[in-house]
Amino acid sequence: YSLFEAPRREGVIRLVKDLKKTGCRVDGIGLQAHWGMDFPLEEEADAAIAAFSKIVDKVMITELDVNMLPEIENFEGGADISLTAENSAELDPYREGLPEEMQQLISDRYAMFFKVFLRHHQVIDRVTFWGLDDGHSWLNDWPIAGRTSHSMLFDRSLSPKPAFNAVMEIAETYDE
Repeated sequence: YSLFEAPRREGVIRLVKDLKKTGCRVDGIGLQAHWGMDFPLEEEADAAIAAFSKIVDKVMITELDVNMLPEIENFEGGADISLTAENSAELDPYREGLPEEMQQLISDRYAMFFKVFLRHHQVIDRVTFWGLDDGHSWLNDWPIAGRTSHSMLFDRSLSPKPAFNAVMEIAETYDE
């Protein structure tokens, strides 16, 4: 995870090169993409994919979702899903729905990511989402039970959101 961060990326590159020196076959690298509204930067995502494309044939974007919920101060849960935090209105601001301006912001984030993916279409093997719709996002319940997430491309009734339309618009501009 967080392979868009230079130190982590460089560590993986060293590991893959070392594995290849010993004769191990490494065909691809997956970037776990539980990303947010302020990370990674476009240039960070681009740099990670570009760097990995130099050492492997395939780069996979895995577990893609975009978290727009507020960060929980001093919460260091990492991957330990047994840890929880207390709910509050400020940590669950979209319980009644996602305001139009936030719909636009998440649409812009997804569009930016897919522009980066298309820029590297020769090496991107797949993009896998971490959930289908907002009602089934893991971000609804971790680390705060019952929190309301709007991180996916489809809403709770399985209707496409503006973010889906933004991704489709990017796809329509693709010209190999």
